[in-house]
Amino acid sequence: MKVGESALLFAAAAAFRLGSTTAGRRLIAGLSSLDDESRVIAGMLLVRAGDRAVPLLAEELRQPRNLPHLLRVIGDAAPQAFAADLERYASAADPAVRQAARDALRAASAAAR
Repeated sequence: MKVGESALLFAAAAAFRLGSTTAGRRLIAGLSSLDDESRVIAGMLLVRAGDRAVPLLAEELRQPRNLPHLLRVIGDAAPQAFAADLERYASAADPAVRQAARDALRAASAAAR
């Protein structure tokens, strides 16, 4: 894990909570980091942002850089807002994408109970 990258993600999350869309985009960019832990941290921070993250997640979904990870984050952050997308990706040809979408749908279903 790169401590500096993690610190930047936490700072971006704080700025995003204060209304900075640019900082939110930094979190989105973190989803495609080369560092596994940074990707996880970015995802967790976007999940914690909840509905505030929906527009940025939707923007990233149009041209995703790391689709399987993005789908899992969407499933934890705002599955209702992306239900149709998750259903569509659940039958994708790519097995990693298909599994991620199915995982996201299962997580959304469990959370709804």
